[in-house]
Amino acid sequence: MRANLIALSPHLARFLSHPEARECLMKWAFVIWSWCG
Repeated sequence: MRANLIALSPHLARFLSHPEARECLMKWAFVIWSWCG
């Protein structure tokens, strides 16, 4: 799992450089957090 994360980090960094993507990710994180919490 960790190796996959390291392999994906350049793609993730590029993805997160887009404000819309970050906003979308935050939205999903909040949804998942509210379901789990």
